[in-house]
Amino acid sequence: MTNVAGHLREQNGMYQMILSWKDTDGKRRTKSISTGLPVKGNKKRAESLLRKTQKEFNPETMQQVSDLPVSEYLNRWLRESVMNLPPETYGRYAYDLGRVVVPYFEKKRLSLKALSPRDLETFFRYERQQEEASVQQLLDWHKELTDALQYAVDNNWLKVSPIKEVDPCLDNSPVLFTDFITDWLKMMKSRVEITTYTSYERAIVHKIVPYFEPLHYTLQDMEQHPKYIQDFYQHELDRGLTANTVIHYHANIRKCLQYAFQIGMIRSNPADRV
Repeated sequence: MTNVAGHLREQNGMYQMILSWKDTDGKRRTKSISTGLPVKGNKKRAESLLRKTQKEFNPETMQQVSDLPVSEYLNRWLRESVMNLPPETYGRYAYDLGRVVVPYFEKKRLSLKALSPRDLETFFRYERQQEEASVQQLLDWHKELTDALQYAVDNNWLKVSPIKEVDPCLDNSPVLFTDFITDWLKMMKSRVEITTYTSYERAIVHKIVPYFEPLHYTLQDMEQHPKYIQDFYQHELDRGLTANTVIHYHANIRKCLQYAFQIGMIRSNPADRV
């Protein structure tokens, strides 16, 4: 069993537990946990809680945090940070994350360890273009995500923070085709009849995205190489699908890429050249 050392630290008038241990590589690791106890009159209670935490703490379970969905991790971070943030800051973070950030990532089903800079760029782009977020809102969300992901780094759940190089106001970073067509599908839900949307969803979620997702093509890749689209159609025909079904897929892809063209993300629609 791993030997976990610990001591108390005073921070913002509260007791913090500082735990430390050596990992399997012999590297010293630390973790800060709030006791939730004010310093005044609570030293013995804090010491008792520290001893109990040292006894029960298992560093091996820490690795499981990186497997949490991003949305669950953000909620966990809020719970663990409540005593370390000023009340007005915590209230703003809880409101923004609960209203915007967590619902977005709940739909993405990404784990914390799988979260990439491109995923975060896609989030900010979606909020800019689809929800018309203000610059100040984008900067606020960037600050909140920066704090949350740095906490994961500090606790060794992530090696580096994926948001470090992300500019929330920048529009020229690459966009994955699968991310764009998924976001386009969500937008269409309120713009077409439910039967039409169901048809779109069936094709995009169950056929188009599963094919293109492992390939990591960006919108720019698709624009430069229409053959990537043709390869998908041939793949489906080789599987025995009818030409009419493939034509249906083509209609979905073309409409999505036409929208990308209309909003200036690509200079031409590659589906028109297939």
